[in-house]
Amino acid sequence: MRRVAPISLALLTAIGLQVGASEGQDPGGCEVLRTINATGNKIWVTVYNAFERQTDYGWVDACTVRTWRAGSYLCGSYYHVRAEVKPYDVNAGNVYDTRVQFNPQFNNYDSQAVTLRRGKDNYYWQHGNTAGCTPKGMNHCCGADYQEPQGSPAHYNPPPQPPPPPDHVEFTFDNTTNDYVLVRPYTPTNNLFHEVCVPPRKPMTWSVVGSWEYRVRATPHAKGCDDGHPGTTHVGAAKTANGAASLQFLFDPKTRLFGFPH
Repeated sequence: MRRVAPISLALLTAIGLQVGASEGQDPGGCEVLRTINATGNKIWVTVYNAFERQTDYGWVDACTVRTWRAGSYLCGSYYHVRAEVKPYDVNAGNVYDTRVQFNPQFNNYDSQAVTLRRGKDNYYWQHGNTAGCTPKGMNHCCGADYQEPQGSPAHYNPPPQPPPPPDHVEFTFDNTTNDYVLVRPYTPTNNLFHEVCVPPRKPMTWSVVGSWEYRVRATPHAKGCDDGHPGTTHVGAAKTANGAASLQFLFDPKTRLFGFPH
């Protein structure tokens, strides 16, 4: 079995991922936008591109972080994020509505994340992770300034914190194709994983830093991972269950395209 050297700084730079993040800090990356809700209110977030077309939308719970990837986000492009702030009864009307502009820049984490805060009579966005959330506390985004949402009963408590992920996860990549595949799993908070070359028609399992969810970059090579002729890189997703995560890589003979199961 071929052992592949750790991912190089040059390759990280080429794919637009940030390097040099300190321990306990989200390394960032322009391909993922981050909205941090540092309030006690649940919010409905909509992400727009520069042409005001929706690229992502969904709920962000109180005191939590949510990452957005569907918009194929790029360094240097402009996006807008809207937060519709809800009271305790989320089916009621908004208590506030506010927007902020995103312009993610390489190696500038403050441009890749925004934090919603609650003022005396308003809600407002701040650029950067001003709530101090960390990978080991992604849901601990409310501090001493926490305020309960409007209309909450006296016994209401903030959302319970999810259990931490295991320290390490057994990750399996099942290469069902006739090509070699250069594989790199990563998470929203850790881009510094090693690359592994998976031979044709074989599954391979190795240990990775623990997380509940992974993204995986897979690049096929016809003759070997170091043949100098990479194919198109594909991105897939895998979730952890019982201390393990797995993902299968396929080739469709009809379309002659590589990819992951839907």
